[in-house]
Amino acid sequence: MRTYSVLLADGHEAYREGLARAIAGHPRLTLAGEAADGRHALEELLALEPDIALLEVRMPQLDGLEVCDILAGLDRPLRTKVVLISGEANETLAASAAAMGLAAVLSKDSTRTQLCDRLAEIGDQDPLRA
Repeated sequence: MRTYSVLLADGHEAYREGLARAIAGHPRLTLAGEAADGRHALEELLALEPDIALLEVRMPQLDGLEVCDILAGLDRPLRTKVVLISGEANETLAASAAAMGLAAVLSKDSTRTQLCDRLAEIGDQDPLRA
């Protein structure tokens, strides 16, 4: 089974650190990097081009949706599958993410194991259907 590199961007330090440990400990995921704000997340995403970028919707400096808007305006396509995570995941956010071509919206209400397993599933998806 293939493993996937993940960039984790979340403004809440304790949550980010816990999820980073879960990602690093998952058999199918590797932690490519972490960011505490959207501007750093964007820089890391462009520098590292991980398989998956997990971006919190509400972050300092640039939020997850603003990062996605910037990525959409790039001259070159990225191979990174972008996933949003939110404590307020809902149908409206999911619809916005789908319209932007994002891979998924995940809820912070999920367990770390559920989130990591879902990230591995997203990595397995055909990029044309992600």
